[in-house]
Amino acid sequence: MSPISVSIGKVLLNKPFSNIIVEKNGTLNLSKIVRKRKETEKPAEKSKENTEPVLIEIGQVVLKNGEFDFKDRSVDPNFNTSITNVNTIFKDLSSREEKQSNIKFNAKLNNHTPIAATGKINPLKKDLFLDMKVHLADMDLGFLSPYSGKHAGYKIQKGKLSLDLNYSIDQRKVDLANDLFLDQFEFGEPVESEDAIDAPFSLAIALLKDTQGRISLNFPVKGDLDDPEFSVGGVVFKMIMNLFTKVATAPFALLGSMFGGMEDLNIIEFSPGSFDMNQTAHKKVETLVKALEERPGLAIEIAGYTDIENDRKELAKNEFHQILKIAKLQHMTQLGNKAVPIEKVVLLPEDFPTYITMVYNQALENEIKNSEKTKDSNAHKDSASKPIPEAKSGSATDKAEGSTTDSTSELVPETKPEPTLEQMEKNIRKSINISEDELRHLVSKRVLAVNGSILANEKIESKRIFTIDSHKLEPDNKENSFKSSCAIMTLK
Repeated sequence: MSPISVSIGKVLLNKPFSNIIVEKNGTLNLSKIVRKRKETEKPAEKSKENTEPVLIEIGQVVLKNGEFDFKDRSVDPNFNTSITNVNTIFKDLSSREEKQSNIKFNAKLNNHTPIAATGKINPLKKDLFLDMKVHLADMDLGFLSPYSGKHAGYKIQKGKLSLDLNYSIDQRKVDLANDLFLDQFEFGEPVESEDAIDAPFSLAIALLKDTQGRISLNFPVKGDLDDPEFSVGGVVFKMIMNLFTKVATAPFALLGSMFGGMEDLNIIEFSPGSFDMNQTAHKKVETLVKALEERPGLAIEIAGYTDIENDRKELAKNEFHQILKIAKLQHMTQLGNKAVPIEKVVLLPEDFPTYITMVYNQALENEIKNSEKTKDSNAHKDSASKPIPEAKSGSATDKAEGSTTDSTSELVPETKPEPTLEQMEKNIRKSINISEDELRHLVSKRVLAVNGSILANEKIESKRIFTIDSHKLEPDNKENSFKSSCAIMTLK
């Protein structure tokens, strides 16, 4: 017995219309017209005879001037749209495994946005084959505000969307390329919504939008229809949420991937006691400036920090050298040399013994003078307030006459050995105290160094860069992933 075959020359659907409604509870009106098999109804038993599949061939399927209205009552305000002027042609449809039908689809969304699709399809074969390109151009996004309000917490102020989709399904393997283009997209006023996703949408838009106000995104999807957990919508949604998560948790890493920089663009590290930026820091700023040029909606805040222990040590070391430089400068001018700025004074290795000794002796001399002044002041106060005692028998003079040895020992001052160079240096360093104000001054210099480096090329407006006081000296760096002596930037 030969297999059954069906051959149809042409099928024409003229002005088909469908009204699709999503109810408040999320159910679809079309589901009401689909009969459900009764629980008591038993499916018909399959014939035990070997049956060949029915061969179906259709020359053309033409859908002409169709219209589809869509209403979603599950969002507030309700969403309404329509697809009109739907014209579709399928050519050479066949259930043969090797046959592929050409498809051409054209329609308009909301009566003005063109949608076009071309490609090959075989919906009649056992496993669907699809190779199609879909193009949508300049769709106004304002009418999507009910959805943006519900899920993002903002209305859509303006913007246009264009899509280029490449869909491929073969052997139940899915390979999709979703290229999305947004032009002049802006969120409007905020909307109260319990369903709104907690994500930095405004920052994401500013980070993605280029100098022309355009956003380009690509969401490739690969999967297997036999995988029960696979869905195209689920994959795309996950990719979008991953993007927003990265914007929230690591925006500078995202900038780095977009503009060829490092992941930690926002952290500028400094050597202890210094506010000079090294080569790595300048390279980070160079990438950051490029990103700010291309993303005019972004602004930056800069906060500075210090490594209290190591910065204090290095500042004390710098102060020690500064003291010796001042001593050398004074000494050179006393010898008749011309005074120069302290920055130009150079300490040579052979200078240290001379100027350590000089500084130490000067400090000792000043200490003795201050001590004598204090003694004289105290003695004057005592003499003015106490009566002069009368001489008595057995006075100090009498005792001196009878005790020559004791008197001599009291008159001779106790001599101390001269301190070594190492001891003198130790005493000088010990006298240096780095205050918290000096640490904060170093922090301020670091912030200004980064700020100046960003603004140096005059391509970025100063109103986009903010320096802030972090109100604490050390950053939150529990994992010690970077130096505490740093400046940290955040995007706004």
